Amino acid sequence: MGCSALTYDTIIAADCITLRPTTIDFLKKFAERGGRFIIMGELPSMSGGEVSADATALSEIAECIPFGKAEILEKIRPDVLIQNADGTRTDDLLFTRRRCEGYDWLFITHADPTRLPHITERREITVTADGMYIPEVYDTLCGEVLKADCTVSGGRTKMNFALCNSDSLLIKLTPTDEEYSHGKSTEPPFEREIILPSQVDIIPSEPNVLLLDRADFYLDGQLICTDEEMLRADNAIREKLGFDKRETKVVQPWAVADEPENHTVRMVFVVHSDIACTGARIALENGAKADIRLNGVEVSAEADGYYVDKYIATRPLPPIVRGENLLEVSVPFGVRTDLENSFVLGDFGCECVGDRVRIIQKRGAAYYGTLTNQGYPFYGGNVTYRTEFELEGKSDVRITASYWRGAFVKVRLDGKAIGNIAFAPHELTARDISGGKHTIEFEVFGNRYNTFSALHNLSADKPRVYIGPAYWRSRGDNWSYEYNLRDFGLLKKPTLFLR
Repeated sequence: MGCSALTYDTIIAADCITLRPTTIDFLKKFAERGGRFIIMGELPSMSGGEVSADATALSEIAECIPFGKAEILEKIRPDVLIQNADGTRTDDLLFTRRRCEGYDWLFITHADPTRLPHITERREITVTADGMYIPEVYDTLCGEVLKADCTVSGGRTKMNFALCNSDSLLIKLTPTDEEYSHGKSTEPPFEREIILPSQVDIIPSEPNVLLLDRADFYLDGQLICTDEEMLRADNAIREKLGFDKRETKVVQPWAVADEPENHTVRMVFVVHSDIACTGARIALENGAKADIRLNGVEVSAEADGYYVDKYIATRPLPPIVRGENLLEVSVPFGVRTDLENSFVLGDFGCECVGDRVRIIQKRGAAYYGTLTNQGYPFYGGNVTYRTEFELEGKSDVRITASYWRGAFVKVRLDGKAIGNIAFAPHELTARDISGGKHTIEFEVFGNRYNTFSALHNLSADKPRVYIGPAYWRSRGDNWSYEYNLRDFGLLKKPTLFLR
């Protein structure tokens, strides 16, 4: 039966008490043309906000059943059946089947996000599709096409899969008139474990980051607030000037009338450092407008690059001395001006304890576990862990990195990339590796959460529909001056197994 460009064999109305007159008319014509119409649960009885005889009459041309899973499955048997190893139907997987010219596509995925992504939950499932097909599994991550473990006979195609908690399946079903079967290949198990050293060399892909979001703020020479967070100070300055605050329903600056920036805001940051440091840079938005001084020394106005975004320009800083450093940043201010955090970039370590931050000596080696307390609390780039292991002879090596925080992990063996780890089962296999010493690297691809997110919002991890200005401006029990950081890096030592 047709509706627009789509065709339907069956239409189900589930607990539809009220229906539009046009829908009632369509359902009547659908049933008259031989379409199957099923009503689950409450019977239609109203239309246009009134009791309707036409709506009530639909029950006379429909199959009426209670609202329940068992009842609808008795009426309609899906052309794909997915079962657990014990024969019960799965209740946490979704599928869709699309018919194309000459073949079908079958896609299977989990209904809900995985709860503990670092723990591999492996299960055996059986997928039975009506019709006789040669099934091929398309690996959408690496592009490989593999034959499925299957039995094709009696008008059905039965496929067996091992499914992990992050997996989905994309299966191409090519029709066949002949019975067909393909078994699952088996390999010897991995048995002997190599224990990697606990200490590991780390190589960041970009300079380290010291976040600057606390300062003394002056408006046209008058002290407004002391040791305040950037956006709270922005609110105080706007309130002083009678400007709207940027914390609720705001428009972008380019949608505001072009008014002159005829005020000056001076921010005085205290940069604490345990070491003398040269070659550092400051990164800030609208840096061309800023007058910057470090310990009274004027900073060059010429940008030498950018950080993350081309609008966050970098400028070289004079030497940072051991102890307290006064970093002064003065910017013109108007109704369109946005005060944003700044950053010091350099070849140093950084320490964040509570609401205090400081520059420390850089560590050349680290331990597995979050890097936020190993000198990189605000770092958002990639970081490579480099270590060595030794083989007595040629072996296959299964490499597992299951507990990490970042985007994904790229694995290199002796300098050559051998694959990425992003989902369960969090493992790769390197085959026929020669005996002797080898270097293995795990590059964790970073994210910018600890650099740019709402680090003072105590419910920042709460699932939300959208993120707006208020996300960075929490209040009351939902606010803290202490930094609320997320773990980053390899949180658990990877494992190597041989066969």
